[in-house]
Parts: sequence; C-alpha cells; structure tokens
Amino acid sequence: MHLFKLPKIVTKRIYMIISNFLWADQGKQKKIHLVRLDVIYQNVENGGWGIRDLENFNMALLAKNL
Repeated sequence: MHLFKLPKIVTKRIYMIISNFLWADQGKQKKIHLVRLDVIYQNVENGGWGIRDLENFNMALLAKNL
C-alpha cells in the first residue's frame, strides 16, 4: 500500500469483506445494520471503531514516501 495506489476494485473488495464480516451471518443472509459506516471509520477517541478508510490511508502512505 505504501508503494502503489490501490485500484478501486481492490478497495471495493476489501470493503465488501469488512461489511460481510460485520453484517452477514454464516448463511450469507444480511443482518440489520446497527452502526453507520461513518461511525466505523472514526477514530476510537472520537467514538468510532478505528477501522481505517483505505483510500485515504493509501494516499497518506504514498504522500509520506514523497
């Protein structure tokens, strides 16, 4: 992630894996969303879950290398 910009399809797939982990049961049936995505991506200090926004994190790592 710190050398190349991730393609949109890769970030979409990772977001799908995260959402399936959070909101799908073993039978692949969707559950009710009890938490909004903007809360999940907030810092723990701000009341979120601390999961990083991959697109912003990727851009920050690329900018760090410059």
